[in-house]
Amino acid sequence: METPFNENPISIYEEAQIELIKKWKNEEPSVINQAFGNAIKPIAWVVEKVIPEKSIQGLLAGANEVGRLSRFK
Repeated sequence: METPFNENPISIYEEAQIELIKKWKNEEPSVINQAFGNAIKPIAWVVEKVIPEKSIQGLLAGANEVGRLSRFK
């Protein structure tokens, strides 16, 4: 199998890993994951309706900056 980004063919190992990833991505979520997803849907809906998107983006950007700065201390 050729890659579109370079001239080197992928190895047998890489091909096997790609197949494993494809199988993993196509798996159905476990019952626990489905239950957790269903449990948080109402919370996610409330957060989406109550908190403006810009506020969430600002909070995440601030948390990212704090994490970036604290990494070097």
